[in-house]
Amino acid sequence: MIAREAAQGVRADRVRAATRTAAAVMLFPIYWMVATAFKPGVDILRLEPKWFPNPITFQNFQDAIERPFFLDDVRNSLVIVGVMLVLALLIAFLAAVATARFGF
Repeated sequence: MIAREAAQGVRADRVRAATRTAAAVMLFPIYWMVATAFKPGVDILRLEPKWFPNPITFQNFQDAIERPFFLDDVRNSLVIVGVMLVLALLIAFLAAVATARFGF
């Protein structure tokens, strides 16, 4: 009985380790994108990566906002997101009605 509990504990530890590793692998690109946004341009293009932006700069955001057609790009993105949101809600609603009505 104790051996079984020990085996389950080891298995649970392995599952936790695998879950943490998978989470780190999935979250790292998001961290890298945010960290890169705050790096100076010189640090972005270095061959040796800097893991933390030092010094932190907001110049990249200013450059992006000052680009021509930036607001048009934002508007286009918001329109696409809105249309996709409505389509996803419509499809999910129809799937929910079908599931409730026909009981798959």
